[in-house]
Amino acid sequence: MNDRLQQRIVACTAAIVALGSTSVLADPGGKRAVEEFEEFAVFFEICGTDEDAGLKILLGGEPWRQARIFGPDGQLIYRLAPRLADVGSDTVFLESAEPPFEDLPLDEFLVRFPEGRYAAWAQTLEGDWLRGEAVLTHNLPAGPLITSHQDDEVVELTGENLVVTWEEVTEDFRGGQLASAVIGYIVTVTYETEILGETVERELTIDAVPPDKFSGEIPADFFRPDTEVQIEVAAREESGNRTSKEIFIFAVDERSNQ
Repeated sequence: MNDRLQQRIVACTAAIVALGSTSVLADPGGKRAVEEFEEFAVFFEICGTDEDAGLKILLGGEPWRQARIFGPDGQLIYRLAPRLADVGSDTVFLESAEPPFEDLPLDEFLVRFPEGRYAAWAQTLEGDWLRGEAVLTHNLPAGPLITSHQDDEVVELTGENLVVTWEEVTEDFRGGQLASAVIGYIVTVTYETEILGETVERELTIDAVPPDKFSGEIPADFFRPDTEVQIEVAAREESGNRTSKEIFIFAVDERSNQ
């Protein structure tokens, strides 16, 4: 694939336009008050099963009119100016596109988003300023190997909670020892069902499994028989980067046929 096509893939984002600029926003506070964002996080999310990666940014604070996010080299990455009159925005979650590694290899994707300190500035509705700083690393945990079930396995519902287990993650996604500590695991279970004639997705997430625990229980009453269920387990390391692996099972309930 040529360089032009690669650049077009990376430039495409899910909800916003990336704007390049070499100017660094000088301290805009002046005599105005400058406060910290309540939340500002920049991290990578990798799907080890689909083999793709994306950049995620969480920005939250008191209502603001406009915001800018800068990379470690001072380059403007995002300019946000929602037209919400005197209401403003308070929390936004930004996601880049997730090009597959076959189109944009991981190492080339990481070059677009170097390690270092990322800065965020926003102007509040009152004209004051919010600022934030987050550190992005290239420490990428491997995806947890699910051990309790196999992909495409038929699982009989027994009325007991479904226990999902996985192996401990200590390695980097690219091989070798992970340079940072895994601080926890995330378990997400989803399936589609019909409610009042409409197809809806049901999702259950266990977001805070401790790093020394390698299992999670899904309540028995969450499932419906004769459904395809996606089970995803993600490892999250201390800077926020996370990598997931997923499998699909088919849930059946033989008791309903007795």
